[in-house]
Amino acid sequence: MTSGLIMFAVPERKEGESARAGQLRRIERVLVDRGFEVRRALTAHDALAVLRTEAGMVAAVVDWELPKTDADGGEPGGADVLRQADGRFRNLPVFLVTDGDDLQHLASPSSAISGPWRIPPPLSRDGS
Repeated sequence: MTSGLIMFAVPERKEGESARAGQLRRIERVLVDRGFEVRRALTAHDALAVLRTEAGMVAAVVDWELPKTDADGGEPGGADVLRQADGRFRNLPVFLVTDGDDLQHLASPSSAISGPWRIPPPLSRDGS
């Protein structure tokens, strides 16, 4: 029996074994070892389909820069996935994956994402 479904909406990276990709794989492996089912979505379109069809989701890992189709608007794919997750699930924990450059955009009042969350300041290199 699984402990619940966790969606990993993170694109495959072509640059090989990056530290980020390796860390996400380790996190996924630990979750599976602890009884969670992990559903992968490589594009925003795939992630939205998972959100529409999976009622037992207990958390999501979403890349802000998730690829979208050419017909989609100008905002990153992760923005639409976060908006849909917020509308479909009540209090769903979502872990946002970003390279850090987008944090100021996310915290701005004109951000495409609105909700009761706050973006904490990034940690310094020494962890403080």
